[in-house]
Amino acid sequence: LVGGVFLLGACIAGPLASFVGDLLPVASADLDPLSVRRVLKNVLVIGMVQEMAKYVVVRYSIYNHREFDEPMDGIIYMMAAGIGFATAQNYHHLSSLGETVVLSQAAMNTVVTTLAHACFAGVLGYALGSAKFSVAPPLSRGASLFLGLCAAAALNGVFTALEDRVTLAGVSA
Repeated sequence: LVGGVFLLGACIAGPLASFVGDLLPVASADLDPLSVRRVLKNVLVIGMVQEMAKYVVVRYSIYNHREFDEPMDGIIYMMAAGIGFATAQNYHHLSSLGETVVLSQAAMNTVVTTLAHACFAGVLGYALGSAKFSVAPPLSRGASLFLGLCAAAALNGVFTALEDRVTLAGVSA
């Protein structure tokens, strides 16, 4: 089941986030990737779209399965979807480079991106697992889930801003 959620993350969440992200305006006149305006766009557009795509995969595939039987499963399945998502994103990025891939830089970028998306998804997975097995009223569980989504989107947006900054500045040995 974990492998299946990984594949869904790669085949559904990755393309879904790319499709929705292409529909929404992300470009900014700010050249500085760490400007407040760009960071907010990274959080509110890129981060929210990507984390919602991962959430949709888990919520509508494994969430109601009998194997999703404890709060920890939220973390496990969301992280599997996040790693699948990162795999699709890394494949897309590397294939867009053509034949000009610097192996050390590509390996570093792939590893960092994969671990980052697994962590962001883990934050949302904690909220998802906690909300599912909580005895709190539905409104409280929904608020908890929304806060988890916002936290994951914020981490994702800040990561994207820092990644843009490093890309523009270059990586020195």
